[in-house]
Amino acid sequence: SAMTKYLVPNRKHNASDAPLPLARYVNAVEVQGGKRLLFISGQMGATSDGQIAATLPEQCRACFRNIEAVLKDAKMKWEDLVKLTVYIKSAPGGQNASSVQTYRNARDEAMGMNTTASTLVFVEALNAPEILIQIEAVAAR
Repeated sequence: SAMTKYLVPNRKHNASDAPLPLARYVNAVEVQGGKRLLFISGQMGATSDGQIAATLPEQCRACFRNIEAVLKDAKMKWEDLVKLTVYIKSAPGGQNASSVQTYRNARDEAMGMNTTASTLVFVEALNAPEILIQIEAVAAR
Protein backbone atom coordinates (compact mmCIF):
# COMPACT_ATOMS: atom_id res chain seq x y z
CA SER A 1 0.00 0.00 0.00
CA ALA A 2 0.99 3.65 -0.31
CA MET A 3 1.48 3.93 3.46
CA THR A 4 3.80 0.92 3.70
CA LYS A 5 6.70 2.71 2.03
CA TYR A 6 6.75 5.25 4.88
CA LEU A 7 6.96 2.52 7.50
CA VAL A 8 10.16 0.96 6.12
CA PRO A 9 12.93 2.32 8.35
CA ASN A 10 16.06 3.84 6.90
CA ARG A 11 18.67 1.08 7.01
CA LYS A 12 21.96 1.76 8.81
CA HIS A 13 25.20 0.19 7.61
CA ASN A 14 28.57 -0.39 9.25
CA ALA A 15 30.51 -2.34 6.63
CA SER A 16 32.60 -5.22 7.99
CA ASP A 17 35.44 -4.29 5.60
CA ALA A 18 35.51 -0.60 6.66
CA PRO A 19 36.68 0.92 9.95
CA LEU A 20 34.01 1.16 12.62
CA PRO A 21 32.80 4.71 13.37
CA LEU A 22 34.77 6.55 16.04
CA ALA A 23 31.66 7.92 17.76
CA ARG A 24 27.86 7.77 17.59
CA TYR A 25 27.35 7.64 13.83
CA VAL A 26 27.22 4.95 11.14
CA ASN A 27 29.19 4.35 7.94
CA ALA A 28 26.06 4.83 5.82
CA VAL A 29 22.27 5.12 5.88
CA GLU A 30 20.23 3.57 3.08
CA VAL A 31 17.00 5.32 2.11
CA GLN A 32 14.63 3.04 0.22
CA GLY A 33 12.46 4.36 -2.61
CA GLY A 34 9.34 6.45 -2.32
CA LYS A 35 10.33 8.51 0.71
CA ARG A 36 10.20 12.28 1.08
CA LEU A 37 13.68 13.81 1.24
CA LEU A 38 14.38 16.94 3.27
CA PHE A 39 17.62 18.86 2.68
CA ILE A 40 18.20 21.20 5.63
CA SER A 41 20.41 24.22 4.99
CA GLY A 42 23.30 24.83 7.34
CA GLN A 43 21.84 25.89 10.68
CA MET A 44 23.76 28.40 12.77
CA GLY A 45 23.84 28.78 16.53
CA ALA A 46 21.13 31.46 16.51
CA THR A 47 17.78 31.82 18.21
CA SER A 48 14.61 32.22 16.13
CA ASP A 49 14.99 36.02 16.39
CA GLY A 50 18.49 35.83 14.87
CA GLN A 51 20.55 36.35 18.04
CA ILE A 52 23.85 34.43 17.84
CA ALA A 53 24.75 32.55 21.03
CA ALA A 54 28.06 33.57 22.61
CA THR A 55 29.73 30.20 23.24
CA LEU A 56 30.29 27.00 21.27
CA PRO A 57 28.14 24.86 23.64
CA GLU A 58 25.24 27.34 23.31
CA GLN A 59 25.67 27.53 19.53
CA CYS A 60 25.72 23.73 19.25
CA ARG A 61 22.47 23.44 21.22
CA ALA A 62 20.88 26.22 19.14
CA CYS A 63 21.88 24.45 15.89
CA PHE A 64 20.12 21.30 17.03
CA ARG A 65 17.05 23.26 18.21
CA ASN A 66 16.87 24.82 14.73
CA ILE A 67 17.24 21.45 13.00
CA GLU A 68 14.48 20.06 15.22
CA ALA A 69 12.22 23.01 14.30
CA VAL A 70 12.78 22.37 10.57
CA LEU A 71 12.15 18.64 11.02
CA LYS A 72 8.89 19.34 12.88
CA ASP A 73 7.82 21.81 10.20
CA ALA A 74 8.26 19.00 7.63
CA LYS A 75 6.42 16.53 9.92
CA MET A 76 9.64 14.60 10.55
CA LYS A 77 11.54 13.45 13.65
CA TRP A 78 15.14 12.84 14.74
CA GLU A 79 14.75 9.20 13.64
CA ASP A 80 14.31 10.45 10.05
CA LEU A 81 17.73 12.15 9.88
CA VAL A 82 20.09 10.27 7.58
CA LYS A 83 23.10 12.62 7.25
CA LEU A 84 24.74 15.42 9.23
CA THR A 85 27.54 17.62 7.90
CA VAL A 86 29.12 19.71 10.63
CA TYR A 87 31.44 22.67 10.14
CA ILE A 88 33.23 23.96 13.25
CA LYS A 89 35.52 26.98 13.34
CA SER A 90 38.99 25.70 14.15
CA ALA A 91 40.35 26.56 17.57
CA PRO A 92 43.59 28.57 17.85
CA GLY A 93 46.57 26.30 17.28
CA GLY A 94 44.30 23.52 16.04
CA GLN A 95 43.36 22.44 19.57
CA ASN A 96 40.05 20.98 18.43
CA ALA A 97 39.50 17.98 20.76
CA SER A 98 37.34 19.93 23.22
CA SER A 99 35.26 21.36 20.34
CA VAL A 100 34.57 17.82 19.10
CA GLN A 101 33.45 16.76 22.58
CA THR A 102 31.28 19.88 22.96
CA TYR A 103 29.58 19.09 19.63
CA ARG A 104 29.08 15.41 20.53
CA ASN A 105 27.55 16.33 23.88
CA ALA A 106 25.03 18.66 22.22
CA ARG A 107 24.28 16.09 19.50
CA ASP A 108 23.67 13.31 22.02
CA GLU A 109 21.52 15.61 24.19
CA ALA A 110 19.35 16.49 21.17
CA MET A 111 19.29 13.20 19.27
CA GLY A 112 19.62 10.61 22.03
CA MET A 113 20.65 7.26 20.57
CA ASN A 114 19.62 8.16 17.00
CA THR A 115 22.52 7.74 14.57
CA THR A 116 23.15 9.12 11.10
CA ALA A 117 25.88 9.14 8.53
CA SER A 118 28.06 12.05 9.60
CA THR A 119 30.97 14.23 8.55
CA LEU A 120 32.69 16.76 10.82
CA VAL A 121 35.06 19.31 9.30
CA PHE A 122 37.10 22.06 10.92
CA VAL A 123 37.26 25.27 8.91
CA GLU A 124 39.19 28.52 9.17
CA ALA A 125 36.05 30.65 9.20
CA LEU A 126 32.29 30.52 8.64
CA ASN A 127 30.02 33.21 7.20
CA ALA A 128 30.50 35.67 10.08
CA PRO A 129 33.25 35.95 12.74
CA GLU A 130 30.86 35.14 15.62
CA ILE A 131 29.60 31.94 13.97
CA LEU A 132 31.45 28.98 15.54
CA ILE A 133 29.46 26.08 14.09
CA GLN A 134 27.07 25.32 11.25
CA ILE A 135 25.23 22.03 10.75
CA GLU A 136 23.42 20.90 7.61
CA ALA A 137 21.27 17.80 7.53
CA VAL A 138 19.36 15.43 5.29
CA ALA A 139 16.25 13.57 6.43
CA ALA A 140 14.07 10.96 4.74
CA ARG A 141 10.60 9.77 5.75
